[in-house]
Amino acid sequence: MARIGQSPGERPPALWRRIVVRPKPMPTNLPKWLVGDWNRVIRDPLDLLRLAPLVGAIVSILVGDTTHLAELVGCFLVVLAPRVLNVQRPFDLIFQLGMNLAIWGNVFGLFDQIYGYDKVVHFLLPCGSAMLLYICLCHLRLVPDLSEDAGLHDRIAMIMVTLAFGLTVGGIFEIWEWFSNTVFGTEMFVTYGDSIGDLIDDALGALMGGVILLFWTGRGWGTWRTPGAALRGEEPMPTGPPDRNSDLLARFGQRIGRLRPPRGHAGEPVRPYLSLPRWLAGDWGRVLRDPVDLIRLSLALGAVVALLQGDWDHGARFLFGLGLSVLVRVAEAPRPFDAAFALGMAFQAWGAYTGAYDSVSGYELIARVVTSLSIAVMLYLLLVRIRAVPDLSGKTDIHERTGMLLLATSLGFGVGMLYEIGAWASNGLFDAEPFTFDQLIGHMAIDFAASAAGATLLVMWDRRGWATRRVPAALLSEAHTYRAYTSRT
Repeated sequence: MARIGQSPGERPPALWRRIVVRPKPMPTNLPKWLVGDWNRVIRDPLDLLRLAPLVGAIVSILVGDTTHLAELVGCFLVVLAPRVLNVQRPFDLIFQLGMNLAIWGNVFGLFDQIYGYDKVVHFLLPCGSAMLLYICLCHLRLVPDLSEDAGLHDRIAMIMVTLAFGLTVGGIFEIWEWFSNTVFGTEMFVTYGDSIGDLIDDALGALMGGVILLFWTGRGWGTWRTPGAALRGEEPMPTGPPDRNSDLLARFGQRIGRLRPPRGHAGEPVRPYLSLPRWLAGDWGRVLRDPVDLIRLSLALGAVVALLQGDWDHGARFLFGLGLSVLVRVAEAPRPFDAAFALGMAFQAWGAYTGAYDSVSGYELIARVVTSLSIAVMLYLLLVRIRAVPDLSGKTDIHERTGMLLLATSLGFGVGMLYEIGAWASNGLFDAEPFTFDQLIGHMAIDFAASAAGATLLVMWDRRGWATRRVPAALLSEAHTYRAYTSRT
């Protein structure tokens, strides 16, 4: 069985050849009052829970207290998403519990009155949101459905993606709290340490979401809601995702896609790369190929100098950046993304070593932007390499590009959130001065914007029809040779 984004005769790398065959889902003996389907409007108890924010909004209008009206209406619209996606009941329940606990906590002030309430919300909401966003990618056919046969690479990607999604949801929630306090004067209690604790809870919740998805795959259940009659054994149990034309989300994406035909159709001319001089494009030699390797060489020299001086902290920074940059070189990333990643690692290491973060105005901003932008792209390309998502060289509709934008942004922003958690732990370990809450929010906003910019560049790269691997310098401006090269890779 060919993987998504893989030609029928192509075999995945040896590490990923072991395919896990999913068992067929079996009917349950759950009663109709629990699993439905009652009618087309109110299908089961989950739809009753979904109406709770709407009922709260109506009551707030009747009593004349509209303080939380916008939040209640917004929450009701958001909890409609699982129904639109038609996801399985457990995923719908966890997401709704997280949203309802968050909104009712604000309405009744439960975050201040109940100890640990905040931690429960910051665990459940990222857990449910991460799973729901991953299932959205399944419905967009950007990642395989949980009921399909899959390998180790799919499981690794599942954990990576759900963690990124959960951290993204948590990070946006922290930014919203700052925005609400600053603009609306809501006076929510927020501090640097409190926000870091929330991000840790977000990470744990997202990891739990990944574990639940892994368990779900082992049971052979899909992501689409199973009819109640099938669960009760009254009709055959579906064994796979529905036909693409019956999927509301995919049909909507196809309608949008008609506004601009997808790239990659037969007969479409291949776009050649720009003609670049050899000093810029390489290939110079096997060790030093192009100017990007000079950036890597500077990291190696920095590590040697720092270690000779006995500066183990900065020496480790140089070695860490060098190691990651070498991995990107081994992955044969396209030159612009390879260069951006190497520059990001160099900015981080040399900035810390020379003190440029404190002495050079704007240095930290540039370093953060370049690093987050390149990480968002490189992590997505890593998923392409292990065949967890389709390669950009295949046909890509606009809804799939939307999924690409969402996923790459979350990957870059998620790494930024983990970095902030690591910085907090490092500052506490070495008794360094901690950041303020405003500084943390500033870092998060920069990371999110830069990650979104990197994801946008990735989509633009896809629209140009360019490959995800580094093209030899001799082929950069030869369209016919480039076509033959991309067909081989």
